[in-house]
Amino acid sequence: MPMPRQLRRLGIATTELAVLAPILTLLLFGTHDIAQVMLTSLRLERAARTGAQFALAKPQDLTAVRNAVLAAAPGLTLANVPMPVQSCECASSPASCSATCPGGLVRVITVVATQTLTPLLLTNRTQGVGNAVVRLR
Repeated sequence: MPMPRQLRRLGIATTELAVLAPILTLLLFGTHDIAQVMLTSLRLERAARTGAQFALAKPQDLTAVRNAVLAAAPGLTLANVPMPVQSCECASSPASCSATCPGGLVRVITVVATQTLTPLLLTNRTQGVGNAVVRLR
């Protein structure tokens, strides 16, 4: 006995939903992960740049630079923001910060902020990083 037309249509729609639902779910979770990675990266970059701007005003006070990064991104902890690294260069090569340099000593301060991510699908991207480098003469 043939099935009524309405029941056949319902069966086709159910089959289509069963095929498309997992694909749409993957797209939704993938979009969520990508948006979360981008948002975190932008937030960390902004916090690192804030620390770098503070380093322009007070390059000797690396603790205050770190605190500026923490203040710029609520939710970050001391574990997420390592102490900024200061190094010096003479003629584009590493040098001691107490050395004299004929072309002028360049002080380089590197500010980094990191945060652990918990993606739903993109398991290869588990940490966001923001960097900023300040070069002072």
